[in-house]
Amino acid sequence: MMITLVPNIYFELTEAFNRGGPSVALASGQAVVFYRIAIMSKDSDWIIRETPEACERVLAALDRRGPRCRPGAPLGVRWLAGGGRVTSSSSIAAAASAVTS
Repeated sequence: MMITLVPNIYFELTEAFNRGGPSVALASGQAVVFYRIAIMSKDSDWIIRETPEACERVLAALDRRGPRCRPGAPLGVRWLAGGGRVTSSSSIAAAASAVTS
């Protein structure tokens, strides 16, 4: 019986994000798949370096592939530097305001 491996888009994206130097680390479910602890995960998370270059590299790689999704949080250095931590509705409003201004 021949087993055919299907390419993993999340592994391919991680390679593309890191082509110009280390910018991201694969995290959560896909990291577990990478290390063969699980056989599948339906989505992916990345830890992104807090630099403009890393954010630009990730957005450019996504743009080349024409994704049908969007980042769950703003992909910007100011947001990443804070770790996306919010603890109350007023913090959420302040974080959203800081990102859009």
